[in-house]
Amino acid sequence: MTGPVFPEDSWVQVRYPLTREQEHGDRAGWPWLSGWVVARCGPDEWEICVQAPELATWHEGEDWYPTCFRDSSEIRVPEAQADLDRPAGPELEAELAPRGAGLACLGSTATAASGSMLACAAGPLPDAPPARR
Repeated sequence: MTGPVFPEDSWVQVRYPLTREQEHGDRAGWPWLSGWVVARCGPDEWEICVQAPELATWHEGEDWYPTCFRDSSEIRVPEAQADLDRPAGPELEAELAPRGAGLACLGSTATAASGSMLACAAGPLPDAPPARR
């Protein structure tokens, strides 16, 4: 495969709608929002947890975030990381995230035009590698 590769657990920006109006509008007009790569699903497809505060929902004491499936045309390296000499990932996340913070996908809740709506929660990860804690 040629083109960009986004490693699992790396921070990215992804096109995702913030409003119902945007959801039904042109995808090229969707804003770039912060997220992280949950998994690579194919040669040019990734599952992204969109971690924008505006999209968080409260469930069982945790913030939950939607996920979506995107190809490389709708994913980019965050502008703040574009000039780094090393790839973003768990090591950078450990530097940026507060101690004890982590990310976890917890299960499927619904489907929308904007993409899959798997719920992801921000919180401690019991089996996370040390760099993620």
